[in-house]
Parts: sequence; C-alpha cells; structure tokens
Amino acid sequence: MDNNTGKTNIDWAEFKKALLSKLCSRKFWLALLGFIGSLAVAFGLPELTAEQATAVAAGCASLAAYIIGEGIADGKSGK
Repeated sequence: MDNNTGKTNIDWAEFKKALLSKLCSRKFWLALLGFIGSLAVAFGLPELTAEQATAVAAGCASLAAYIIGEGIADGKSGK
C-alpha cells in the first residue's frame, strides 16, 4: 500500500502471471464446472440440460486451457 495515497500498488506482471496460472489449472476448471453444474440443478434445469451445459463448459474450458498453455510454451520458446 502506498503510504501517501492509501491506494494499493498492483504489480500487473505478477497479476497476469497469477491469472494465467489459474486459467491453466485443471483444479480451477473442475471447480468452476462443479459450480456451474450445481447452479443449473439449483435453478431447476432438467438433468439432461444441466449435463449438456456442463459438458459444453468442460469442452470450452479444456480448449481454453490448451490454447493458453500452448501460447505460454510458444512464448517461452521464442516462436
């Protein structure tokens, strides 16, 4: 925290690194999918619809994790 202004100084490079780390985490995606599935059931969606929504979200999450992971790997290799 900056003593003069009372505002917190954010290290954006560290924030970006932490965010990418979370987005590439399988645990994060599984937790998110569990949450989405629970909400779908809680709001009364039929089981098949909740399962379909969870399956679509899982597919999108795995694709996003792959793309981000490959981007990080390519960035480190200098491609």
